[in-house]
Amino acid sequence: KLDNDLTKLDNKLDETKKEIKADFALLISKLDKDSKKVNKKVNKNVNKKMTEMKSTLDKDKEEMKAHIALVSTDMNDIKANVTQLSHRLEKIESASRLNRQDDDLDRQAEGQV
Repeated sequence: KLDNDLTKLDNKLDETKKEIKADFALLISKLDKDSKKVNKKVNKNVNKKMTEMKSTLDKDKEEMKAHIALVSTDMNDIKANVTQLSHRLEKIESASRLNRQDDDLDRQAEGQV
């Protein structure tokens, strides 16, 4: 009877092991499916976020190009103004030299009289 009881217990143990293995296989399968779903969702969200970021970067890039164009225009205006001021300064210096020469000639003429 003891052998019979041991055999029954062994059979019950084997059956329980098989059930546990089957349960684990089912759990692993479910986890694998869930993992794939999560990965798919994560990838979708990452791709969406990447697209948004690229769009923002493209927009920022265009704004920077426009800003650079404005700065470039401003720089060209400044260069033109500097050139104009430089020409005016040359005219003023030239007129000043002519005035000094006239004054020198006037003094010379006064000195000769």
